[in-house]
Amino acid sequence: MRSLAKSFAEENLFARRNILYNMFAACTRHTLLSEPRESQDKLLGLPLDLDGKALKLMPLMLTKIVTAIISPLGLSLFLALIAGILFWREWKKLGGILLSLAIAWLWLWSTPVFTDWVVGMIESEFPPVPVEEMESADAIVLLGGGVMSARPPRLYTEVNAAGDRVLHAARLYKAGKARWIIVSGGCGVWSDENLEPDSIITRALLKELGVPEEAVLTEDASRNTRENALFTKRLLDDHGFKKILLVTSALHMRRAIAEFQHVCPQVCPAPTDYEMAKSGPRMLLVFLPDAGALADGSKAFKEIIGCVVQMVTATLSVAS
Repeated sequence: MRSLAKSFAEENLFARRNILYNMFAACTRHTLLSEPRESQDKLLGLPLDLDGKALKLMPLMLTKIVTAIISPLGLSLFLALIAGILFWREWKKLGGILLSLAIAWLWLWSTPVFTDWVVGMIESEFPPVPVEEMESADAIVLLGGGVMSARPPRLYTEVNAAGDRVLHAARLYKAGKARWIIVSGGCGVWSDENLEPDSIITRALLKELGVPEEAVLTEDASRNTRENALFTKRLLDDHGFKKILLVTSALHMRRAIAEFQHVCPQVCPAPTDYEMAKSGPRMLLVFLPDAGALADGSKAFKEIIGCVVQMVTATLSVAS
């Protein structure tokens, strides 16, 4: 029976591999199936073993791929591609409609006046709270994503656009709001296996900011928000923490809160990294496409899709 089960698992794994390979081939016109399996796995970032790791990794990779396809830029390019095929097939009217939709959709999510409104609407759900007014808790849970490792040409650890998370966690600790900081974050799906986990890099940066190393706990296996919560639960249970201050970007807070409420009795939001700030009078340029606006809009779109998926999943769980 065990050999039969193992054989079935391997067949299932190869079937799922082939789905990914065909998707890759369709996008790149590169016939992966004609190459050795090791080369195929390396191109797709899959482990080379059959012990179930690749099987667990595939759904997460597919989620990332689908998210990229339905993003504002991805969906616009996809519609434009379909429109080009329709033009080639002499279906010019339908092709023109799809091409117009692709341009309009990309223009909308690239327009500062629209993306500022969407981002501001999401962030307004969790307004900033001064550190001195923040509640005390058993621990501060800091979600990763705010640092970049010291890889060439960088000589030292650097922060990215979400680096405010690290600064805010350090502020809360120094204000005596909690005795512990839990940093949650691994290496991600597509990362080099030799890359140091995000949480380890963040711990070193917190030390530079004056937080004692012994006060920082790390969770270095998570690759998304759901895993942040699930894997942090082990540390919360081991130390008996019942109340946490959750530090992440304001844009990401709603989705993070929804996940952590399942693993901790009391979750207090400690948002930071606000994208939107009050500005002066609007100029004509806010109605024109802008690369920065597209980046902000894409992050907001990802959060909206993530919240929708959470609600659908919760509904299905209750129904079952």
